[in-house]
Amino acid sequence: KGGKRSGPAGSLPVKQGVLKEHTHTVTSMEVVEATKQLFSGSLDGTVRIWSWEESFTCVHTVNAGAPVEALLVFEDWLFAGCQALSPVAHGFVKVWQMTSSFEQTLEGHQGSVFCLAQGGMSPSGSPFIFSAGDDRGVKTWQFGASNSFEPVVNLAGHKSTVQDMKVTGSTLLSAERDGLICMWDLASGTLAGTINTEHQGLMAILLEENFLFTAGLDGLVKVWDSAGVLQLS
Repeated sequence: KGGKRSGPAGSLPVKQGVLKEHTHTVTSMEVVEATKQLFSGSLDGTVRIWSWEESFTCVHTVNAGAPVEALLVFEDWLFAGCQALSPVAHGFVKVWQMTSSFEQTLEGHQGSVFCLAQGGMSPSGSPFIFSAGDDRGVKTWQFGASNSFEPVVNLAGHKSTVQDMKVTGSTLLSAERDGLICMWDLASGTLAGTINTEHQGLMAILLEENFLFTAGLDGLVKVWDSAGVLQLS
């Protein structure tokens, strides 16, 4: 994620090591280049922080309290989207401020939380945090006057589990497993448009320059332009 690859142009990466501390599936990763750290989230219920200045040693382990499905690192905040522990339980988002002892649990989701994103700005100047998953809604949070994260609005429009989200400018893209991508105007909180990717099991989206890349369980990667027109499949 980010950064410039060292070595000759076109050279392939060379394995530097194998990080083995997790005891279950690793579901998510985030990189913070400023601190030279890798964050990994796992179904073992932990977030591990690795320092590549220390030969990728695990320098800290955080217990999330439930299997971790998604990670987000924003400024000095760490967010973990977690599974529901049973069919009748609810998933949640765990929040830590890495420069203090602040910790919070964001509740309100029905089912597991599979994706997180950050973008846009509230009138008060607080950045928006987005969480989504099984319950098909995109929840919006901001750091409020209570000195904690507070719910703002629930963006409703999906028909199946929301698997991935990305922010570009003032637009949030949320992708559901049935193939639909919703485009939300962050200024108004309204649905600005949709893209039907026709994936059978849409699992990931990526924004790069003026292109949107989508990938699914159907074995396909599709390329879309900024107008939502399919360019390559």
